[in-house]
Amino acid sequence: MRTTIEIVNKTNPEKQSSDVSAALSERGRGRSRGLEFLKEYEEWLIPGVALWLCMAMYISMLRGVNVGGKKAEMAALAKMFEDIGATSVETYIQSGNVVFETEQGKRSIGAVIEKAFAAKFGFATTAIIRTGRDLRRIVDSMPFSGVDTDRLHVTFLSEPPASFQDAEMDRVKKGEEAFSTAGTEIYIYCPYGYGRTKLNNGFIERKLNVAATTRNWKTVNALLSMARG
Repeated sequence: MRTTIEIVNKTNPEKQSSDVSAALSERGRGRSRGLEFLKEYEEWLIPGVALWLCMAMYISMLRGVNVGGKKAEMAALAKMFEDIGATSVETYIQSGNVVFETEQGKRSIGAVIEKAFAAKFGFATTAIIRTGRDLRRIVDSMPFSGVDTDRLHVTFLSEPPASFQDAEMDRVKKGEEAFSTAGTEIYIYCPYGYGRTKLNNGFIERKLNVAATTRNWKTVNALLSMARG
């Protein structure tokens, strides 16, 4: 369910237009920003201009879904998200990618998803959450030039690692393979195929001691397009 408010500047009606423009810029920036706005403009909550607030769009990438016998049908997964209060739910391919809107914050929604998933499907997963803005930054910051993007992957980490272990990653990469670490993502170029690289999800989780899930470049861009609506 979306949350709506109506606002008019009682003290200075001529300033209403700029107030509304500023308010609209808050839309989609998450529950905490929306609540801050509500507190600031509390005395102006009278009939006037309707605003949508407090809803944010997220991308959930589930680790280890539909691999190794751990199956989750996408229609059932979408229904699970709706059952926990998410709206505008869309899934992408079979690897556990879900774009959705919610009033919950980025930090809390992952735990809610993980609990609901285990209850519905009978096995545990890690929900790695990003916003559309996160994916836009990831796409815009791609560090390699002149590479075949069909061989490009991004490993998404559940949290920043204590250390990226670049020396260990350098040690196991082969030939023209390349990687670049940035915050909670690792770009991995695998010219010989992801299935043949040692810079795989399992290696990264063991070395960095964080949960991770990997998506190819096509999927990253598709999820970004979906998050834009």
